[in-house]
Amino acid sequence: MKYEAFFLCDICGHKWNTHYDRLKSVEQGDVCENCLQRPPYRENYRGCIAEPYFYRKLDNEPQRDT
Repeated sequence: MKYEAFFLCDICGHKWNTHYDRLKSVEQGDVCENCLQRPPYRENYRGCIAEPYFYRKLDNEPQRDT
């Protein structure tokens, strides 16, 4: 994974982070799983796209000695 993006849902305030391989995927945003699982919104609500409030490029992972 090359990027770690941090999200904050505008509707419920849920915070989460996700890892991505491409910057373009980070810019497209993510859907809050917490909002999708709420009963009143389950049928009529498809989710709101949250934009990352912060993302960082991860360094190459150190190789493990086996």
